[in-house]
Amino acid sequence: MAATGSPGTQQADVTVTGPARSADRLLHDNPFGSQDLFTEVDPTAAAIAAAHWFHAAVTITAQHTGMHPIQVVASAEQYDKPLAVESLTDITTAIDAGHRARHVVMPLIRNALYVADGHLRGILEIQHRITAAQELMSKAHTDHPGIDLGPDSVYLPLTSLDPARPAPDLLDNLLHGIHTCWHLYQHHIDPQHPTPANLENSRQQQLRQAFLTATREEAAARNERLL
Repeated sequence: MAATGSPGTQQADVTVTGPARSADRLLHDNPFGSQDLFTEVDPTAAAIAAAHWFHAAVTITAQHTGMHPIQVVASAEQYDKPLAVESLTDITTAIDAGHRARHVVMPLIRNALYVADGHLRGILEIQHRITAAQELMSKAHTDHPGIDLGPDSVYLPLTSLDPARPAPDLLDNLLHGIHTCWHLYQHHIDPQHPTPANLENSRQQQLRQAFLTATREEAAARNERLL
């Protein structure tokens, strides 16, 4: 029997076009995020806009550093949120493939809301997770024959987001990802053009402005992928 909508999942179906545009403007003003993004905009709409800006930041950081975009995303790992990178990887891969930010973010949030309501929407995602867990167990037994690891001892998350607050959680992940992009961007050193110590502060300001300008230009160039 197909799953039906519940009060929790219906929250993700709010009209987001206007609010997402508002969030997009806020992120244009400050790509690192502002308090208004959390207090003045619906969190789902804010997450949609942030996904668009995160992808822009990943793109220009990869170009600046020579890293693969997935390497840039992997750098946004958070010790206390090990699944955060999974959500960022899903978003980056999907937008790279031509999907719109809205069409990527909404299913992630909706799935987490279903989990919060005690349901799974579809079985493909869980099949992928089970397969990955089985491969991990097989590798662990090969590498460590004496390890005590079986199906009943594996922790299998059903979503990469906090089911109690998926949209704010995703927004946090995306803004952290944008800050990570800036961290990588500013610390990339061109060996052909080293910066003298006495010019370091000035260089940092120039790099920050270059990062913000490039991110804004990339986001504007791909604005059709927002909604």
